[in-house]
Amino acid sequence: MAENKNEIRAAYQKARQAMSGLAQRIPENPVRIGVVGEYYTVMDEHSNQYLQEKLIRLGASVHRFMNVTNCHFRAKASTMLPKISEYARYNMGPTTTWTINSALDYAKRGFDGIIHVKSFGCTPELDAIPVLQNISRDYHIPVLYLSYDMQDSDTGLDTRLEAFYDMLERKKKVLQ
Repeated sequence: MAENKNEIRAAYQKARQAMSGLAQRIPENPVRIGVVGEYYTVMDEHSNQYLQEKLIRLGASVHRFMNVTNCHFRAKASTMLPKISEYARYNMGPTTTWTINSALDYAKRGFDGIIHVKSFGCTPELDAIPVLQNISRDYHIPVLYLSYDMQDSDTGLDTRLEAFYDMLERKKKVLQ
């Protein structure tokens, strides 16, 4: 058990070193998908029905900014407003600001698609949807909107993810 910052740092470096030795199975030109949305739903695999694992099994390269190591995001969300000022004039709250910033970043970096996840009725993330639609239009990047509630089934999610992935894969082949 780590008892101070130096021990935490040493354990982190040891883990990074061990992980760098692992073999990676990355497709040569994978479909890149950015995941954005409500903090908890993005991070918790039970809440999002193992979204990342399912996408990886399809062959996608999945990226998400939200994770437990950047939980300080609330303090820095206001610094992002200038970056997203073309799409949002006012601070829309910390997670929505990160959602918009991350989506815009993924679009500018040429990702193939974005998946927006939220729990059913999450008002701040509902406010992000029109902005994401504008980013989608301006950058020609498809966005799949997933809203989770207690009634979601794995089969329904699998079908939507497979269709989204297939669409992105076909689009990528056509544009090459």
